[in-house]
Amino acid sequence: MGTRALATAVAAIFITLTPLSFGSRQGEPRLSIEDPRWSEVTPAAGSPSPRILHVMAYDQMRHLTVLFGGRGSQGEMYTDTWEWDGQNWVLRSPVHSPPLADGNYAMAYDPQRGVSVLYFGGWMNDTWEWDGHDWIETTPANRPPTPSYPALAHSPGYGGILLFDRFSSELFLWNGVDWSTVPAIVTPPAGCSTATFVYDSHRGRAVLHGVLNSTGSSCSDTWEFEGVTWAPASTGFGYVGAASAAFNHDAAVVALFGGNTPNCSLWQQLMYWDGSTWAPAVNGTGPSGRTYAAMVYDTDRRRLVLFGGSNPECGRVPLGDTWEYGATLTPQGAISEIVDQVTSLESQGILNPGQATSLIAKLEQAISAISDGNLDGARGQLTAFLNHCDALQNAGILTSSLADDLAEQAAVVLAQLGR
Repeated sequence: MGTRALATAVAAIFITLTPLSFGSRQGEPRLSIEDPRWSEVTPAAGSPSPRILHVMAYDQMRHLTVLFGGRGSQGEMYTDTWEWDGQNWVLRSPVHSPPLADGNYAMAYDPQRGVSVLYFGGWMNDTWEWDGHDWIETTPANRPPTPSYPALAHSPGYGGILLFDRFSSELFLWNGVDWSTVPAIVTPPAGCSTATFVYDSHRGRAVLHGVLNSTGSSCSDTWEFEGVTWAPASTGFGYVGAASAAFNHDAAVVALFGGNTPNCSLWQQLMYWDGSTWAPAVNGTGPSGRTYAAMVYDTDRRRLVLFGGSNPECGRVPLGDTWEYGATLTPQGAISEIVDQVTSLESQGILNPGQATSLIAKLEQAISAISDGNLDGARGQLTAFLNHCDALQNAGILTSSLADDLAEQAAVVLAQLGR
């Protein structure tokens, strides 16, 4: 598909999804990024059935959220695999699938190997990997000593997947071939089976929230592991069990949503941990409070993705809704990102300085036209940009993949401008 054809198709989708934002002057889109907020997404093609205790991971290579398993309203166990592309859930039909399990498993994506790693705790003690086509059962020589409440997170520093046993507070490392023990001088108090475990790649440490406090009365503390020892980092914001957590790579914070308190009140506020304090996120309320949901961070679309969980306080009636939390770029901000991509193509030697300058000039003129309230002029410059991308693709300078990626981004802006 040519860049202009792709742009037309994508614009038809986004024009109904992305409203135009206005600043102080009527008809002028703001330059800044809009405040992030929650939005419920209703896929046209259906969704996974309502469930709890499912696991999710974001596949950075394939730009998809992967969902596996969970339990239904009657306690039935699922072994299905779904993928979310930001608009639709797609049920996959792999040749092999992991066996039925009671929800005692965890999953994390390994970007260095391009696979989602699924670990089953308890008596199963199995490790499976999803490569986007099929599930593959691994055969490690060594295995963790049957963790009862496993949690997984990818660690760039260790170059693999860290496994935290919430029952024993032990750490293990999966390198794609075998499991090994990660020693720690001090370990956090054990016994909080629903603590959240996330790796902060910005500060290079694992973050565990929902640790037993100093009095032993509540699983409410936050601990961190920097590679040598665990240490308490905060008394947290109170006990929140069975919450969902993910690392927001762009904001460089740990995000936590949902969970319940000891008296079964549901927590409904999105919270951020920046390494020193927990604080409510901007516009952090949206989905109903819930437990046993799953949440990941989509690094490509820069938003949190939340699915399912249980809504009744201290109950287990599954939900089947999809929510996303993130900011929406205004037209000028989106064009600026295209400028950055063109600059990157020049630095890689794909475009020569003259070609990059010509493309950037059209984009900057579009930004200027938007600032002047001349939306027709902006649309004209973006159309000229698409024509130039077409010419570069036809000349063999841009691959179809690169040209289509630029066209898709331009199409989003054209849709915002009311093409």
